[in-house]
Amino acid sequence: MAYRSNKSPIIRGERDRPTGKLVTWSGIPINNFTVKNSTQGQAVVKLKPPVVSPAQLRGIQSVAKNRQYVVDEIQFNSPQRTITILATPY
Repeated sequence: MAYRSNKSPIIRGERDRPTGKLVTWSGIPINNFTVKNSTQGQAVVKLKPPVVSPAQLRGIQSVAKNRQYVVDEIQFNSPQRTITILATPY
């Protein structure tokens, strides 16, 4: 389950399909990922250069002003100590 910034839940299948396109952020250092609340499935990911370019970061921030990203999948690469995140803006 995912939660909106106002703490109300987002339940998949409850509303229309997302209008946003699935995005992939890869090569994120595992130290940039912190579990905030495991019960609610909340985590914090620090996206900044060089993981994403300044232009990509501005695009992410622009979308996040009015919407939020819901993570569809997180892939951990233990040997390289990185993660890949697939997310959809809702």
